[in-house]
Amino acid sequence: MKTMYLRSAEKNAVSSSKFLLASIKKQTKDLVLKVDSTKYQTDALTYTKPPKVAYVFQFKSISTQITVATGISLLGAILAMGIYGVVASTVLYDTTSKSIINHNEHMVAEALKQVSSKVERINQDISNNIIIAKNIASTQSFIIQNDLVETIDRDTFSQYLKHILSDNQQISGTYIAWEPNAVDNNDAKYINDGRHSDSSGQYAPYWTRASSGELNVRPSNMPLVYNNRKPNEHGLRPGEWYLCPFESRKSCVSDPSVWEVQGVPTLMTSITTPLIVNEQVIGVSGVDVSVAFIQQLASTVNDAIFEGVGTLKIISFNGAIVADTSHPEQAGLFMDKNEWASIKSNVQSGISRIKMASDNIEVLLPLNFANTDTKWSVKLLLPTSVAMQDASNLNLLINESFTTNVLGQLFAGILVGLAGFLVVYFVAGKLSRPIKKAAYLVSELSKSDGDLTQRIDLEYGAEIGVMADGLNSFLHKTHQTIKDTSDSVNKMTESAEKSSQLSEKTNKSVNSQKNELSQATTAILQLSQTAQQVAQKSEQTAKSVDSAYQKVKICAHELDDTVDSLQELTDKMRNTAHDMNQLESSTQSISGILAVIKEISEQTNLLALNAAIEAARAGEQGRGFAVVANEVRNLANRTQESTEEINKLMHSLTVSAEVAVKTMREGTDTCEHNMQRANISQTQLQEIVRETQDISNASVAIAEAIEQQTLVSTEITNNINNLNLAVDKVSSYASKGKQQNEELEQRADDIRLKLHQFKF
Repeated sequence: MKTMYLRSAEKNAVSSSKFLLASIKKQTKDLVLKVDSTKYQTDALTYTKPPKVAYVFQFKSISTQITVATGISLLGAILAMGIYGVVASTVLYDTTSKSIINHNEHMVAEALKQVSSKVERINQDISNNIIIAKNIASTQSFIIQNDLVETIDRDTFSQYLKHILSDNQQISGTYIAWEPNAVDNNDAKYINDGRHSDSSGQYAPYWTRASSGELNVRPSNMPLVYNNRKPNEHGLRPGEWYLCPFESRKSCVSDPSVWEVQGVPTLMTSITTPLIVNEQVIGVSGVDVSVAFIQQLASTVNDAIFEGVGTLKIISFNGAIVADTSHPEQAGLFMDKNEWASIKSNVQSGISRIKMASDNIEVLLPLNFANTDTKWSVKLLLPTSVAMQDASNLNLLINESFTTNVLGQLFAGILVGLAGFLVVYFVAGKLSRPIKKAAYLVSELSKSDGDLTQRIDLEYGAEIGVMADGLNSFLHKTHQTIKDTSDSVNKMTESAEKSSQLSEKTNKSVNSQKNELSQATTAILQLSQTAQQVAQKSEQTAKSVDSAYQKVKICAHELDDTVDSLQELTDKMRNTAHDMNQLESSTQSISGILAVIKEISEQTNLLALNAAIEAARAGEQGRGFAVVANEVRNLANRTQESTEEINKLMHSLTVSAEVAVKTMREGTDTCEHNMQRANISQTQLQEIVRETQDISNASVAIAEAIEQQTLVSTEITNNINNLNLAVDKVSSYASKGKQQNEELEQRADDIRLKLHQFKF
């Protein structure tokens, strides 16, 4: 294989060198022809009269054209900015004016409408309770005026109050208070009644509902009404709930007060109406409403106004806080003096008010209850950001419109200005570009650099265009010729370099192959010597293996005899074990017979004892029988003793037999185990005999193979010597090819230096 490879490498190296040399010669010839053909080709260029050129602007002066273009651009910018500013300002003004007018009208109307409609629910609920109080008074007036008092006693009136309280869950108490002896003149009869009269006997039942729902009655504290009529700092008297309707002859809604309801202090407001008969006030009837109910009502209304973001207060006629959605704990307290002073006149006169501040909007709406002079008010505080959301959006719209307007004008001005400068720059550059290019090109050509890549790109006609076209044509043809020549030289240089590299690689490869062949020769000689030694060792191994084979066969025969002996011993041990098992069975049978004999002797002894007892009873007639019975008993005793001795001997014999049986079994198991191991050893020894025979045959085959290897080594050595001669010839050819390539590269470098005088 190595011989074929070296011959192929030699042929490839020679053919590659010839091909490269031929290619380089052809490229050099073409290069000379191209250089000769490019001499003075520019002589064919002729001057022709240029066509008439149409100018962009009908001005001969370039500066005039630039001035006109600049003026037009700036004028367009000014006009665009002015028009945009007027239009945008007009639109923004109209949009802002309309939005402000519409929003203010809509905001005021919508706020009053929405809040008033929600607050009306509070007014309606409290007015309904006034109607309940008036119905109680009307019922009493009808009964009294029609002289039905004698048929309807005080207890019946009291049960009527209970019925009213039971049917109206929103109220916490119902009551009637007659003036002393004003109706039935029976106060003395009901003194300390405990249900509807106190120690004075005055009729004043007060039904209340506990938190558990239980209804109870007690007399009202009328002495507190009559004995303390001095108003406090807020103008209220302790008995205001009774005195107000009694004195005004109209229904009254009192300020919240704490009353005891079945032992529990409860904050309530009293709604009372006068009991008038024959134009004379003879008492008062009314209902109590828990402030907690009003507080809940206020929260419900507040949640329905702008989703509960505001604060709603219900204020009484005298400035007491009836309900507060933000601070429920302030219910029953009076407002701050300064705050109350600012709204007192509006509350007591029932006038609404809207006060707008920077943070909140304050809406004050009256609660004008029906059939009463009492006036309450609802104060609603709304965050300006919520109530004036549309106004905020409008303000944002105005700001955005203004910003957009300003930015639009600025952007438009910038765009127009940039457009003007771009126009000026484009026109000026377009007019001066061909002149500058022509001048620069002529200047460069006058130098020794020879830059052939330059071109004049003209968009105008005139003489400059004709001159530029002629120069471009000359430069194009010269540039193409120089470029083709340079490409040919480069290709020639590359071919020479490749040929030189190939020669160098061939030389290195040949030297490497030569060294490898020398090493292979040495290795083959060593292999031949080693093969002879292996042959000698193989012959000795074959003799040793044959001797071992004969010895192993003798061991195999002896092992077969041993296996037969072990088999015979195992059979005898099995038979002996069988006999010992039978002996054990016989011993157990004898033990059973002895047990029967022992039982018979015990029964005989018992019979003899009974016979002796019967003989003793018979006296002299039974004496002879007693002697016989005694002998029988002695014989039974001796039989029993003999049986026990035999039983002991049989027990000892049984134990010995069991030991012997166990020993025989263990001996049998050992023999069988040894028999198995002997069989395994016999099988392994037979394998050893076969493998020893195989080793002997292999040793003979190795010796024969080594003899053939020695012959092949000798033939390989002769072939390697012939290859060394061929390698020397290839190395000589490669050295000559490398020398010729170096000379060709030197010539190509000279041509390249001359071409580099031009830029292409």
